[in-house]
Amino acid sequence: MFERGRAVPCQSEKEDSHLSVEWRKKVVFEAELAPSQLSRFDCRLEKGEEAPAVPKPGLYGTTVTPDHITVETADLVASVNARTGLLDVYRAGGIDFLEAGAFAPLVIADNADPWGMKIRSFRNLEGRFAPAEPGEAARISGLLGENLPSVRLIEDGPVRAVVESILCYGNSAIILRYKLPKRGAVVEVEVRVFWNEKDRMLKLSLPSKLSSPRFVGQVAFGADELPNDGDEAVS
Repeated sequence: MFERGRAVPCQSEKEDSHLSVEWRKKVVFEAELAPSQLSRFDCRLEKGEEAPAVPKPGLYGTTVTPDHITVETADLVASVNARTGLLDVYRAGGIDFLEAGAFAPLVIADNADPWGMKIRSFRNLEGRFAPAEPGEAARISGLLGENLPSVRLIEDGPVRAVVESILCYGNSAIILRYKLPKRGAVVEVEVRVFWNEKDRMLKLSLPSKLSSPRFVGQVAFGADELPNDGDEAVS
């Protein structure tokens, strides 16, 4: 990947389709967009003599142990628990923002009233999602007859690492993907939900380490502080 003849950090990742032919490629790259103008990036295909080797953990600064998968850079320390599939550490600029076990999917008691006309909050915890068993994780991923770790590093390169967690509860499943950058501190979390519960709702838990956190969300024509007393808030 090049910008004005200068190589920019990039990596090839698995495309979103599962076709066995080379019809589509996915490239992730890091670049700064200039304001008020178009930016052009050139992607060049070069034929290699051999198929590229599968990157080994640690080659790009990602540490994989039986307990955690961790990215540590000058800007960020992010660590996913390999046993729970949840984010245990999010440290940006030397400050810890979240308690361990962040991004936990919670199952909350709900009712059949779609408007919630007689209730202001939903706080009754019914259960929590847990890591899928290896056989179930493989089935959810479409790998029949195989076993698959429920928490694993699926992408790693000079731009980012991607950690996938497969969690289950009752008849439902969730695939969490943590996209951890190698520069900067903006972490993207992709949540894919297969929901089959009745009279239950799903919430995502982000326990804060801040002493006096504020809840700011989008409103018409801008942003505003929203209630953080447990009442439902729509942004």
